[in-house]
Amino acid sequence: MSKTNTKIWSFGAFSLDEASFELTQSGVPVAIEPQSLRVLIFLLRHRDRVVSKEDLIEAIWQGRAISDWAISGAIKAVRVDLSRSGAAP
Repeated sequence: MSKTNTKIWSFGAFSLDEASFELTQSGVPVAIEPQSLRVLIFLLRHRDRVVSKEDLIEAIWQGRAISDWAISGAIKAVRVDLSRSGAAP
């Protein structure tokens, strides 16, 4: 089976394969929570614009009521996961 419409994002030493839902750094898998990975994918897909809190709530939490802390915590987790792997935040 061929991979069609597969998006692989590359940034620095990282690659994120949406089809396999995997983040790697220099070919080595990076431990990252699924929620953090969903946030990272969403931010990469919309990198050409400012993403609002409402955009994230709709896309990641399907419109459920969540606190601002949950959003900032999810973004912080992405930063921590990337920096723990040796990347700049």
